[in-house]
Amino acid sequence: MPRALALYRFPIKGLPAQPLNACTARVGTGFDGDRAAALSNGVAAAAQGRWDDCGHFTVLKNDTSLQQWQIACAVREAAAPQAGPDTHGSAGGCRAGEPSVVASDISLTAPDGARALIRTDEPDSVTAGTRFLAGRLESQGAHPRELIVADQGMFDSQASGISLINPASVAVLGRAAGDESLDPLRFRGNVLLEGLGPFEEFDLVGRILRIGGVRMWIRSTIERCPATRVNPVSAAVDVNVPRLLAAHLGHLHCGIYGVVLETGEIRAGDEIVIEDRPLSPIPPPGFPAALRKPLTGPRSMEVTATEVLDGSAVRLRLRDPLGFTAEQYAPGMHVRVHLVHDGLPLWRTYTLTRVTAGPSDTGRPKTSPDELELLVGLDGTVSHLLADLTAGDRLLVSGPFGRITARTLPGRTGVLTAGIGITPALALARGMAANEVAGPLAFFHVERGTEPGRVCAALVDAAAEAGAPLQRWSTAGRGRPDPAALEAVLAAWSADLPLDDIVICGPASFTAACREAAERFGLDPARIHSEVFASPLALDGQPPDLSDARIAVEDPGARGDGGAAAPREVPWTRDEGFILDALETAGVPAPYSCRGGSCGECALRLLAGSVVYPLEPAAQIAPGEVLTCSAYPEGDIGIELR
Repeated sequence: MPRALALYRFPIKGLPAQPLNACTARVGTGFDGDRAAALSNGVAAAAQGRWDDCGHFTVLKNDTSLQQWQIACAVREAAAPQAGPDTHGSAGGCRAGEPSVVASDISLTAPDGARALIRTDEPDSVTAGTRFLAGRLESQGAHPRELIVADQGMFDSQASGISLINPASVAVLGRAAGDESLDPLRFRGNVLLEGLGPFEEFDLVGRILRIGGVRMWIRSTIERCPATRVNPVSAAVDVNVPRLLAAHLGHLHCGIYGVVLETGEIRAGDEIVIEDRPLSPIPPPGFPAALRKPLTGPRSMEVTATEVLDGSAVRLRLRDPLGFTAEQYAPGMHVRVHLVHDGLPLWRTYTLTRVTAGPSDTGRPKTSPDELELLVGLDGTVSHLLADLTAGDRLLVSGPFGRITARTLPGRTGVLTAGIGITPALALARGMAANEVAGPLAFFHVERGTEPGRVCAALVDAAAEAGAPLQRWSTAGRGRPDPAALEAVLAAWSADLPLDDIVICGPASFTAACREAAERFGLDPARIHSEVFASPLALDGQPPDLSDARIAVEDPGARGDGGAAAPREVPWTRDEGFILDALETAGVPAPYSCRGGSCGECALRLLAGSVVYPLEPAAQIAPGEVLTCSAYPEGDIGIELR
């Protein structure tokens, strides 16, 4: 039986944890005294009494000195309860505000030894606390600093009041990274779990639990930020946890968020009871449907069928019980599958070849499961583990992801594939037949056999249904196509209508030949797309011997008094890590996904300067772009957000 191993609260956002033997968790908030206050960072004007985005506060990911403070908190009845703010609605709050019934007396000891006591229901005490903290913590903007106190705790997620961490999952990550001592407290959870296997907490998303006297609905997994780099004991920035998660697990998630449904007390050691009812992506009656959060993070799916095709591939059919895949899917997207084998995590990426949405009622949030299909080439440990699955087995899956999809290919597009790289072509052909692809497509596929294999036969059928031309090239009689042969294919496609884009998927040698052919043909390099499905590289070593630098960040969406806002300057040092790490530390909302140079999601335009890649990334990007997750600046650089 799983149970609550240990309990914690964090009285001020970003500061260290306070261990607890027991605590009350309340509807609409969470643990009494948890994130009871937060210090604004000066980036924007603060609004007293209201929840706000974590980017407006001093937090551990951009001020690691917070871990050097000492803190304790005593919770008592509030002196003068006030009606709480209305947190019901699109912002994602749990329920219309109820009167605040508790206040916190927070005792602080700064690294310099100075002490302060902050009473959260006394305005003068809160003002004094602002001066005490702001005088010792660096500002990140020009706005006045303020210690914000609200009836709802200042969690990163407004809707989710309790975070739960599974130490067994942390242990697997640590083992993979060679650090058996990785501390679960890095993940700043309220409840540490015991009695669950590695990553079994992700199976709880959509379930209702009872822990002691508290009933809660598990809303989502938790995506981790650079705050987890800080050692909770030594306060040193010693392990790049987000990069470890990306490299070893294939995602950035650790822990789950719960929404409190019934107020009660949790004690360390309380058993966790999972209610025997179907899981649901929407909260129970009485809570706003806006709490539903479509996930791309890891979630448990059911295997409905497996079938080996031609001895070289397996068709895997899955059911997403939360129904999150179809509403985010476009033909060409892929998912990641995650397994644990011999005590170590494994993951790989596979294209979705078919997605069928479950039925939904008009005007109501969708609750029915989606059906998914993957085609997996049998070429390694993960693929053979997948082939061994049978109906009823569970599989951890994240996604869908992808930049090269039906939505991003509006013009005439040629799709060149080889081997198991055929899967994006099959997905796009089926999408074209279903009128989900805007522009016309043409297909070219290379395989060994003299006759089409079963997967290629499926592509032949889908292309015929879509009215798209398909040329098959057999290496058995003709050998592999060279750049000249591939250039001839492009010329034939362009005979009646100019070719706008090409998509390439296959082995590295095939991809290189296609790129050479496209460049010889005169196609704009920015219109040549390829997705390389590979595990991210473990880029955890020290950067090369580079000097400190400045990153000028231009945001086309930001506006100043005279029009476009001036570039924001972000410092970079060797200790920061990659460019993406420095941007996140400074609170810049930079895009990312794999954090390992594989997907290309983090690519930004390089406006000035140059960068260096310690290891060549797998993702292909356009000229003038930089993969921020894998590059270091060679001196000052300028980049543009998108």
